[in-house]
Formats: sequence, C-alpha cells, structure tokens
Amino acid sequence: MTALLVALLLGAPAWAASMVEVTAGVVGRELAVRPTEAAARALVDQQAWMEAAHAWRGLAATPMSSRQARVDALLWAAICFHRGGAESSAGAAMLDALVLAPGHPRVMMTAAWMLAEAGGGRGAAKLVRDVPLGHADAAGVVLLELRAPDVKPRRARRIVDRAAAAGRADAWVWFEAGLMQTFAGDPRGLMLLERARRSPHASPTHDHVLVGVRVVLGDPEGAAEVAVGGLASHGDHPVILEAITWLLDQEEGARALDQAASGEVDPTLAALLGTWFLERGEARLALPHLARVAESDQATPSELSRWARAVDFVEGPQAATVALVDAVDRHPDDLGLRAALADAAIRGRDEAMLLAAAGLLQATAQAPLQLVLAAHESALSLSDGAEALRWANCAAGSGADPARVALMRGAAFQELGLGAEALESFESGLRYAPRDPALLGAMADLLLRQGTGLDPQPQRARELAERALAESPRQEARVLSVLAEACWRTGDRARALRLQRQAVDLDPSNGELTGRLIRYEDAWR
Repeated sequence: MTALLVALLLGAPAWAASMVEVTAGVVGRELAVRPTEAAARALVDQQAWMEAAHAWRGLAATPMSSRQARVDALLWAAICFHRGGAESSAGAAMLDALVLAPGHPRVMMTAAWMLAEAGGGRGAAKLVRDVPLGHADAAGVVLLELRAPDVKPRRARRIVDRAAAAGRADAWVWFEAGLMQTFAGDPRGLMLLERARRSPHASPTHDHVLVGVRVVLGDPEGAAEVAVGGLASHGDHPVILEAITWLLDQEEGARALDQAASGEVDPTLAALLGTWFLERGEARLALPHLARVAESDQATPSELSRWARAVDFVEGPQAATVALVDAVDRHPDDLGLRAALADAAIRGRDEAMLLAAAGLLQATAQAPLQLVLAAHESALSLSDGAEALRWANCAAGSGADPARVALMRGAAFQELGLGAEALESFESGLRYAPRDPALLGAMADLLLRQGTGLDPQPQRARELAERALAESPRQEARVLSVLAEACWRTGDRARALRLQRQAVDLDPSNGELTGRLIRYEDAWR
C-alpha cells in the first residue's frame, strides 16, 4: 500500500509539497518554513530532486543559519537525494545530520524512513521506538510499524487501535490502515479512508488517492463526492484538480461530478464541468456551470467565450450578443471576444443591438469591417441617416474600397434627404468603379425619388438601371424594380409590369415591391 501511495503522490502535478507529503506521512509535521528556503522548496515542488538536494546542501552550509535550520536543510537534502536515486549522497547528508543533532527525533525519524524505503521496515520501527509520545511526528512511528513487510491486516488493526488509544493516530495513519483493509477486501477500509479526510493533518493527497480507489471499486458517485469535498477543503489544489480530471476522462465520472456539484458549485469545478458538457455538444447542461464562472470578476476571456458559446446554442445569437457585450466590456483588448461579438451581432439580426455592439467595438479599437457594414445597414433599416453616415465613414478606416464607401455615404445622405450630396457621392464612386451594379442601381433609384432636393430624371435613371441590370452577375429584385419604375415613368408600362412581376417573384416577402406591383396593375386596368 505504501508503494501505491508514494507512486500516486510522486505522479501528481507540481505543487507546494511539504516534507510530510514527500515522505508519505512519516516526518515533517510542524517543520518551520523559512523565507531563505523558498528557492529550494520551489525545486521540491517541481520534483527536480537533484537540483533541490544541492540547494538544500548549500543552505545547510550557510554559516549564519541556526543549528536547527542546518539540520532541517540536511534532512531535506537527504530526502531529495534519495528521491533522485543518489543513495550515497543521501546517506552522506543523513550522516551529517546525525552528527550535528544526534538523537534528535526528526533526524531519527528521517533515518528510519530512509531505512524503510531501502527495505528495512522492521529495523526502521525499532530505530524510532523512543520518539516521545507527544512529538509532532509520533504518528510517523505508527506508519513505520504498519509498513513493516510482515504486517498483515489483522495486526495492522491492532497497531492502529493502540495508536488511537495513545493519541498517536492522525490522517496519515487512518489512511494507511484504510488502504490496507480496502485492498484486502475488508469493507471497513473505506470507513477508515473517509475518517482520514476528517482527521488532523488531512492532505489533498488523501482525497486524490481516494478518488482513484473509489473509481477502481466501481463507485464513480463516491469518487465524485470525494473530489467535490476535496475542493471545499483544499481549494483549487493541483492534485485535487488532477483527480477531477480523472473523473472527467470518463462518462460516468463526469455525470457523477455534475450530480455531486449541484447547488453552490466551486467556480473551478463549474468551469471544468461546463467545458466538458460544451465540448460534447450538451450546451444546455453546460450553460448553468459556465454562467456561474462568468459571474466572477476573475473570469478569463476564454471562460467568457465558452459561456457566450453556450448562450448562443441555447438562447440564440441575440442573447449571445448581450453576453459578449459584457465580456468585451470586461476584456476590451481580447481579439477572440471581439470577433465573437461581431459574429453574434450580425447573426442576431437585431438592428439596435448590432449598433450597440458595433459602437462598443469601435470605441475600444477598430471594429471588423464586416460588422461596420452590418451596422451601416442596421442604421438604414432604422431610418437613422446620421448613424449610417457615421458607419460609412468608419468603413473608410476599416479597409473598405472607395467605391463601397461612396455607396454607403450616398445611401446615408439619401436617408438624410440630402439628394445633391448623395448624387455627388454616387458619382465619385462610379469614377472608381464605373461598372459597379450597386452604385448604378442606387444612383438610378435616387434620380427617381421625390423629396431629395433633386429634380427627377427618369430617362437618365432608366439608362443607369439598364446598365446596372446588364452588369449584375444575376438578376436582383431591387435593380429590376428600379428599372421597372424608370420604364413606368418613361411610358413603357408593359415592360414595367413584366419587370416588377419578376422582382416580386425573386423577393415575394418584400412589401415595398409588392405594393409597387399593385400600383402598376391598378393603373393598367
């Protein structure tokens, strides 16, 4: 069981490991943490054993250090050399510690641990039998007894019972005994493992291992409860997060986590669960978890992006636009969020919302050209010529070609009733693109309109509309309708009727086109 515990411990991700963790519970409780040791401890966290060992050796040689600090550094050096496989160096560091502090309980405990690691379990227990009952590492003595090679489950129970009666049992003792009994097939073992989680010196490692044990025993629900409890007890600890990742790697474990996390969910777990469901196309189940993450002021752009994706799937692009406006407001420089907002706003087809989104993006940086064009169209749909003109000017700075900008400005001027300015804008665009059907059609339409400040010019409008129709790669309802109106005004009413019927056939839902056809037909009768 010790080998399993150590293997799982050392296979865990880097984290702030203590001496108790590295020795699987034997030694290091109440060990002082000194500021001068930060670099060496960081190497232990990374499991860079040899580098850590040499760093601790250097600290032990520091003349200004206290005697106890040098002893502790030597013990750390011995442990790290051993973990790194350098047994002779480990032995030398251990010998130096024994010379510096002969008989010191922590020194003796470390020596016993190293002896047990080398296979001398029975001798290790004898080496520390005189450690005082009230010493911080008294529970480590019990662990060494349990780890002796000839200890069977029944004897282990007696050892633990005696230790508990003497006040020498902590979480590590209960956990060791629980592992032994569980893998011996004794159902009481799980009770001890759970007791360990509620005892002094409980470690995230215990939750980490217990999650794996429950999975092996076919109990994903129990494993999920342990993982959620581990988050509550130890926060976003790397080994707890790794245990959750184990569960998310399997369908049953992920579903069990979702059930266990009902109610007030830890934001980290909510992010993991939300991502898991979203990646599997279950946006409806992902959304509550991702919304929980988005509530946090610390939500990252990627987390907010996943939340908006789930909103889009479940509630549609308009709701996603609202979500992304909030996300971009919180992270205005994130290009991914800005692109997602532009896409959702365009797909949402809500003119007012699209304009709000475009305004937000344009205020913080250059809005994407596609969104600028959509904002211009939305402003025209809302009959807001001034807003349309603003977006036409933005298009010039967003990379739109001059002909397109001229068309946008002309349409905005026309909406404002400024016919002369609109005509000038269309004509300037035709100088850049003389065969552009959109410009030709827009100018023809302008010359047929009333109330623009221009005299109607139906003959010129007909010529422009004929050119627009000839240059169009396919028939467009709007161009056909403009040409029909020009024909009607110039007396060719039969052709006007044919053209207008074609326009309505292409766009039967367009009320303006249908109304014009009805007007023609009523006048024709």
